[in-house]
Order: sequence, then C-alpha cells, then structure tokens
Amino acid sequence: MVNFDIFDLIRSGDAEWLRGDILSFTENGLEFNQRAKGVPKLGPGKTVNVDADIVILATRFDRPSLSFLPSETFEAPYGPPNWYLKTFTPQHPSVCINAIGSVGNWHIGIYTRILLMFLLDPLTRPRP
Repeated sequence: MVNFDIFDLIRSGDAEWLRGDILSFTENGLEFNQRAKGVPKLGPGKTVNVDADIVILATRFDRPSLSFLPSETFEAPYGPPNWYLKTFTPQHPSVCINAIGSVGNWHIGIYTRILLMFLLDPLTRPRP
C-alpha cells in the first residue's frame, strides 16, 4: 500500500512516475512501453528497459455505484459523497459507506470511536 511519501520521492528524483504499459519484468527491473499523454492503453510508444528495485502498479479508482440505495439518500445538501462525516446518510443513519485508505489502521480506530459515540449517545447520531 502506497502512502504520501511516494510524492516526496518523486519530487526528489528518488522515484519516477512513468506512463505506459509493463511488457515484462526483467532481472533488474522491467521492459516498459512508454506512452505519451492521450495515447490509449497498449497504444504506440517507445520500448524502454527500466532498472527498478520496486514497481508500484497504480490503477485509477472508480467509485462503485450507489444506485441500489433509496433515492432519498441522494437529496441535497447531503448527497454522496457529502454524507455526514462523508460516511453516513442522514436520511438512513443505518447505512454506512467506508473505505480503508493508505492508513487503514488509523481509519479503523477513528471509525470505531465514531460508531461507539453514535451507539452510546443518541444525540450524536446523524438525522434528517
């Protein structure tokens, strides 16, 4: 799991971000099809050999559809992703959407405390 240190490493030149496709891994790194911006995946590019100790594969994240939820969960001003604390929909406080990020152990502790607060003190629970 990558944390924000990767950006400091890229800025300092200790790590490099490459756009393109991995063709194969080699003994010292990888063979890579380096593409220009706007060229589709597996499109034309320049084949380069990259020496690497670590390879981080990054894909884009598409938020899953929430269309299975009742339509009132999407009413302004608390439509997703602007639910209460970006987790609960005030219209249905029993629905919780959560994703563990790059500091998962911290999120688990924080959300556990939030859920305990809601359980122990009804006045803190989200409501319409």
